Amino acid sequence: MRRYTLALAALPLLASFCAAGAGVASAATPAPGPAPAVAGASQTALALTAPTVAFGDEQGETLTVTVSGAAGTPTGTVAISDGTDTVCTIALASGTGNCAPTAEEFPIGQVMLTATYAGDGDFLSSVSPAVSLEVTSPAPAPPPATTTTMQLSKAAVSYGDEQAETISVTVAAPGDGGATPGGTVTVSAGTAAICTIGLAAGAGSCVLKATALPPGTAKLTAAYPGDASFAASASAVAPLTVAKEPTATAVALSAAKVSYGAEQHEHISVTVKPAFGGTPTGHVTVKSGGKTIRVIALSAGKGGYTLSAASLAGGTVTLTASYSGDADFAGSTSAAKKLAIARESSKTALLLSAAKVSYGAEHRERFSVAVRPALGGIPAGHVTVRAGKTTLCVITLKSAKGACAPAATRLAAGRYKITASYSGSGGVNPSASAAKTLSIVKAAATTTLTLSKAKVTYGSEGAEKISVRVAPQYAGMPGGTVTVRANGSTLAVIKLKSGTGSLTLSAKRLAAGQYKLVASYAGSANFGSATSAKKSLTVASPPPPKPACYPLSNEGTCYEPGEFCRTADHGKTGIAGDGERIICEDNNGWRWEPY
Repeated sequence: MRRYTLALAALPLLASFCAAGAGVASAATPAPGPAPAVAGASQTALALTAPTVAFGDEQGETLTVTVSGAAGTPTGTVAISDGTDTVCTIALASGTGNCAPTAEEFPIGQVMLTATYAGDGDFLSSVSPAVSLEVTSPAPAPPPATTTTMQLSKAAVSYGDEQAETISVTVAAPGDGGATPGGTVTVSAGTAAICTIGLAAGAGSCVLKATALPPGTAKLTAAYPGDASFAASASAVAPLTVAKEPTATAVALSAAKVSYGAEQHEHISVTVKPAFGGTPTGHVTVKSGGKTIRVIALSAGKGGYTLSAASLAGGTVTLTASYSGDADFAGSTSAAKKLAIARESSKTALLLSAAKVSYGAEHRERFSVAVRPALGGIPAGHVTVRAGKTTLCVITLKSAKGACAPAATRLAAGRYKITASYSGSGGVNPSASAAKTLSIVKAAATTTLTLSKAKVTYGSEGAEKISVRVAPQYAGMPGGTVTVRANGSTLAVIKLKSGTGSLTLSAKRLAAGQYKLVASYAGSANFGSATSAKKSLTVASPPPPKPACYPLSNEGTCYEPGEFCRTADHGKTGIAGDGERIICEDNNGWRWEPY
């Protein structure tokens, strides 16, 4: 709905019109036209990009205005004023617009800005609330730029010898008319300051302190903080290698010679000296050849150790001490030291489980030995048990003791001197026991007689086989001879082979009759004599002799019943080969038939 505003210039005409209407006669009155529109109210707002701006930098500030009405969009212009002067005039577009003041537009201090809208055909004018803008003093001009350079006298030093390093710095201000920066420069390794240099004519140097830097690669920089006349600057990073400090390790012996088993009287001392200063820490390993005998923890760069008894073998050993190093100190190895370990004497004792044992049962004999050192330690190695020059068994010592048994039949029957000989070990000399007497007695034997037949016929004794066997009590093989007797008379002597033997009786060796046979073993060097149980043998009388056969065949042999007979023998009688009477008769052919 459009609003209308009544203009003051129309008031006289309105008065005349009212008078005519009150009764004043007039000519015909024209019809009234449309009433003029009434303008609507507006609202103006001002906004700043920042409440504070530096003097001379006002052009960086943007002043934004917005004009709004109840209906429609205000047009026209808005003037921004600082209370005295118009700062800028903004032509509205879609009810808004902005502008920027010029440099040095405002004095230093607080400025109150307002925006005044002039209005248009539809909207009345309006003024924004005042907005405060703080104008600050301008920032001072920056000091001239500088460049800092750093130079190292050495690219590498050793820990503890960092004082050999000189660090030189130069700070220059190019283009500043030859003026030179003053003040100090701080040299740092990472975040840790290691020296401060006072500048003289823009240059200076410092010498590092010993142990100022740990081993490794330090990244050094030189930083100039600047002052009122010159800007700060920093150098490029310069690497400095800090090597571990060299060391020298020494080993010392309390004595150059000690007896095996008495090594506890030897004290080994080690010292690790640094090349420049400080105190090495960690451990030193003492070795005999390639074998580690002790690891010593250092205290104030020193340490020591007392050997234990029997810890080193006899002879001359070479000792070295090797320092492993730590975070700051390099490792090192000492020169070798010779330590003589004299062998100690020993005593060997032998004990027999029995003074007498039977042949073949020697394994039941147990030889026990013990080796005692003169000073200390535990002898190791072997002990050989002998009978004269014959080795019976070898014992491997365990805790300086041991035992063994000879093999069965290792010794023949007799008396022997038994000794135990210790061969010695790394630090212990050999020794032999006193002799012990061991008797090996003959073993018993058992003789067995066997007959192949219990009865034979006189003249046919060859059918009888006599066998003998001699068995040992424990082990071994009895040798020698066995005599076989029949009723007390010697029948045969049999030589044993592998403990057995046999024979076959000769024909007519025994007359017809009853006999008691017994086998007697005479014994040998290792076995006693033994007699078998008796065996019965019957020798039967032979049958009566058979008559001689006749007639004989053309081949000179006896005829048997059933054989054909010759023509000249037809009807004759005779004797067959088995003594039977026969006759030559026709029985489906002429044959010899029983008669």
